[in-house]
Amino acid sequence: VLAPRVQGGDAAFTDTGSSAEELAMRMLDAEAGWLAYRSAPLAADLRLAGTPRLELSLTASADHGHLAPTLVDIAPDGSATAITRGFLNLRYRSGLEREEPVPAGEPVTATVAFSPQDHTVQAGHRIGLLLAGSNVAWAVPDAPAGTRFTVHHGTRASQLVLPVAR
Repeated sequence: VLAPRVQGGDAAFTDTGSSAEELAMRMLDAEAGWLAYRSAPLAADLRLAGTPRLELSLTASADHGHLAPTLVDIAPDGSATAITRGFLNLRYRSGLEREEPVPAGEPVTATVAFSPQDHTVQAGHRIGLLLAGSNVAWAVPDAPAGTRFTVHHGTRASQLVLPVAR
């Protein structure tokens, strides 16, 4: 379940229209242009095999927007390696059959499927999630930038679902 690092309510970011991923991979903290989440250090190795999903309850300030999350493996020294990425044009949050404008200022649900992956996160490492609105390094950016997204936290309001192999 997604929750802020500091107790409180929901978390928000504003799409800056550029890729925050490279900088965020070095800093791994939430900024105005993205959100960052991280787990506690893992007690044992954890193999992720399949397609992770990011299930969100969110509010956008515009009738459009993109979500570009990156799942990362954070080593004890703080360095991070991308595991997989996802992308969703919010106008197609219900499927590719038809475009559906986002009701600006109203909560919607959206699920972002990541690219399938087989990766083992070692004991002592953390699983991190970077959530941005654009990632011009590997996906089509949203234009114009400036959409503000509020991710709603709380019991199962927003969650990262990982395909754990046992």
